[in-house]
Amino acid sequence: MQVITSIVFLVFLFVAYISAIRIGSFNLKQYGPKKAANATVTNFIAEILNDFDLAVIQEITDVKLQAPYVLYEALNKISKSKPYTMVLSERVGRTSSKEQYIFFNRESISGVKLIDYYLYNDLEDYFERPP
Repeated sequence: MQVITSIVFLVFLFVAYISAIRIGSFNLKQYGPKKAANATVTNFIAEILNDFDLAVIQEITDVKLQAPYVLYEALNKISKSKPYTMVLSERVGRTSSKEQYIFFNRESISGVKLIDYYLYNDLEDYFERPP
């Protein structure tokens, strides 16, 4: 009986391990054209992001919107067999300094399907950039 209990417990742990998703949130400190052009930096960030099934990124600062796609391509180059999807927010901020958020999702692992998204409607103007 103890052997059966141990086997059931180990199977349960294995199932819990493989069904868990990893979620990360990062502030990339002004990830824009300069950082995106640096392949070493971009690949290092992509390697870290590849450890997560869902990742939210803050401080995307590229006005021309090229940097997010450079990171997205680098990430999917690493994760060829299990690609990510990307959702990019609109540029936000009440000053001339505007940023964006990125949501990366490895749907084949996470099982999460993004239906809709929005930014907080900051009517009272509490935030420099709405969450």
